[in-house]
Amino acid sequence: MGCGLAKNLWVEESFTNFVKGINWRSYVVCDVAYNNVNNWLWSPFIDRGPANRLYIEIHFTIRDCSLFPGNALSCKETFSLLFYEFDAATREPPPWQPESYKLIGRIAAGEGRFNQNSDVDINVEVKSIAVTKKG
Repeated sequence: MGCGLAKNLWVEESFTNFVKGINWRSYVVCDVAYNNVNNWLWSPFIDRGPANRLYIEIHFTIRDCSLFPGNALSCKETFSLLFYEFDAATREPPPWQPESYKLIGRIAAGEGRFNQNSDVDINVEVKSIAVTKKG
């Protein structure tokens, strides 16, 4: 897993570990060469149907910031999981108005930070939220 210098650029990559029998697609971003970085990754519209609760399962890993001693202007080992409810499907993400988003939680890697001396550990976080709008 490389760490690029492009700002705010998510890249979709494939990862395979034949020993563990793992093959998955992932979105990756690493722009530690910039100050005050916020990278947003939106899901497509999810129609809730008759459901009144949404369960979210995230598989993720976070790079250990100690890999960039003195070289990183910005490095985060946590991220915020937010949601925004719509009454109609849309292809564009909602406008950025912080008060319109609801915080589900601040997510941190348990033991699953990876560094140059270890395998990638995948963290799994499951959250649930009550939903009332169409999606």
